[in-house]
Amino acid sequence: MSAPTRVFEIPELVSLICGFVERRDCARLLRVRRSLFAFVRPFVWKDVTGAVALLSLLPEEQEQRKEFGTPTSTAKSHACRLDLYSPYIQSLEISQSPDSKYTVPAIWRSRISGHCLIPLPNLRRLTYTGPRELDESELDYLVFFLSPSVRDIRVSIDDAYGLWQGPSSASKLLDSISRMSPNLERLCVFPGVLEEEQRFDCHPELVSFVDDTFTIHEQLGRLRYLKSLTISPTVLEPDIFHAVSKMIFLETLVIQSTSDGGPIYEEYNLDSSSFPALKRLELLCMDPHVIEHVCSLERVVARLEHIAIRYGYVADSYGSDVWDYDGDYAEALISIGRLCPQLIKLDFDTSLIDFDVGPSLELLDALRALPLRYLSMTRLDQPEGSANWGAFFSALPAVEELRLRIQLIHYKELREFATMLPHLRVLEICDVDFENFDTNDIPQITTPSMLSVLVQGHFSAIPTVEDRFRTPAKFLFALWPNVIYKPEAYPEGSTMQKYLEAEADKVNKHLSDLRKAV
Repeated sequence: MSAPTRVFEIPELVSLICGFVERRDCARLLRVRRSLFAFVRPFVWKDVTGAVALLSLLPEEQEQRKEFGTPTSTAKSHACRLDLYSPYIQSLEISQSPDSKYTVPAIWRSRISGHCLIPLPNLRRLTYTGPRELDESELDYLVFFLSPSVRDIRVSIDDAYGLWQGPSSASKLLDSISRMSPNLERLCVFPGVLEEEQRFDCHPELVSFVDDTFTIHEQLGRLRYLKSLTISPTVLEPDIFHAVSKMIFLETLVIQSTSDGGPIYEEYNLDSSSFPALKRLELLCMDPHVIEHVCSLERVVARLEHIAIRYGYVADSYGSDVWDYDGDYAEALISIGRLCPQLIKLDFDTSLIDFDVGPSLELLDALRALPLRYLSMTRLDQPEGSANWGAFFSALPAVEELRLRIQLIHYKELREFATMLPHLRVLEICDVDFENFDTNDIPQITTPSMLSVLVQGHFSAIPTVEDRFRTPAKFLFALWPNVIYKPEAYPEGSTMQKYLEAEADKVNKHLSDLRKAV
């Protein structure tokens, strides 16, 4: 019984099934084990965390090996296990501890080299994570699992500055990937250049190597099926950028700056055939002047449907912030509005700067010209001058998902824009201010609303404790009868997360009662 128990890691289920069949049907327990093992094997081995599992999960005792038809000799046993499991493995994750070293098992290497076999013929995703640089043996170990079936490779190293022993190591990895996995669609070689708190909610697919600019052009040319590419401005030589622009399947381009010295070149040598499939452009940690420059490349942005701009703290050699331009970011937004007529999704994250310039009339005109269905903006303050929230929301008539990190919005302003966005399905804001709330202010809105999800922090200035959750529920129900309230995201298990989830449960309980009463 121990063999299937160790493999399945669900001893109660194994005991129940084997025991039931043995008692009721008088079947041979051995045959039951084999049938059960064969049935669940593809599901058990679909995702593997740790390649050592391929050699260690099944027991070594001769008696238990015989149960599964495994040869008794050690070499044949290892080879048979490889034959048994390898066709079913689609995802392999290798995690390196600080004192671990991986080498390709000799029995695998001799068997594979002797028969020209691929160790994991149906592997789709290969993930490697570790705290230190990749040396030659670990690169060799990683390359061993490459095959034409692989579509997704992710290598993440915490020690950014010791990622490679030398340029040849980086070149070897990229060269091996481009030769052995030509059908690759997603490639992430992500050194921890940014501090942990500065990692963004995006998944860079390829970070080019600064020390290997002379080989990138050739190696990228082999990855003709690549759909997503992340590259640093420090390697945006005109010929490399030109090679990238000719990738016919490239849908996502991420340009990531991790220092203040990344040059952006004027001569990109683009033409009407450049970026034929590009739909999404992400600009990370970049000077707003650079953002405006990239967005002015009309042949790059003209067909874009999604732009994401994410800002991070970037220090110069003296430890000072390189920039904190507020108005310049607004200018970059205006350029986007003018040059991207097909843009339907705009993600503008400036959470680490003081974006205290409210939406200007010029910016409103730029937004109004876009067919936006998704808009995310952070740290957007109260509009100044002649612009107001009403004018801002009226510039977004087609928006279905709106995420605004407004620090505080009065309930009357919330009521005002509820009628301006008839297609809105998801809304994320921060705090709703119920100061001087009057029950007569609860609107009588008869227009059908499509909003189904409201995400926010919490409600403030509720008149009485008794109305702490009832008042927001009544107000939200009047605006959006089918709304579900979700709290702002906080780290899993944190005190704030538990507090906000408890608030959300109470608000949703009142909303449910109101719907039942109608």
